[in-house]
Amino acid sequence: DPATDATFRNRADIVERIKHFSSFNMSDGCWLRHMAKAGPMDHPHSLLFSVLMDEMGDGVVGHNHSNIYQDLCHSTGYYPYPMSSRKFAFDESLIESGFQLPVFELAASACTEAYFPELLGMTLQLEWGIYEAKKTIALLEYYGFDTHYYVMHVGIDNPSNGHAAR
Repeated sequence: DPATDATFRNRADIVERIKHFSSFNMSDGCWLRHMAKAGPMDHPHSLLFSVLMDEMGDGVVGHNHSNIYQDLCHSTGYYPYPMSSRKFAFDESLIESGFQLPVFELAASACTEAYFPELLGMTLQLEWGIYEAKKTIALLEYYGFDTHYYVMHVGIDNPSNGHAAR
């Protein structure tokens, strides 16, 4: 019940959550960034590449998950520095622990073939973890924020025919 949530007690708490998750959510799909190369591809790589394409918006800017999250940030009044800038990486208003998972994902993705089992496991964990989004959606709705980023993930990551199924 968002009205009695002990962690997110007010609108400002939700804005802080959105802000501190920006490095993770605006790098959505980064762990799969080297999943495909030109040439023949096996089935596991193909499935993971299709997940990456969905994360990137499959060529539609408005469907790119990072763009959708950035729009959520903007709707709260938070305008992060460009992710590729040193200013974003060293923004003192962001908690350092917010960078741990995206840095781990980027590091593992630098050696896709060496860490293929780990990347596959990370994908399973991330895509099956969507059930946690329902709490976030309820909180965002309660405080009047756009839920598109999380609702979209519930739809695209589902275990019936989405990323979790793949």
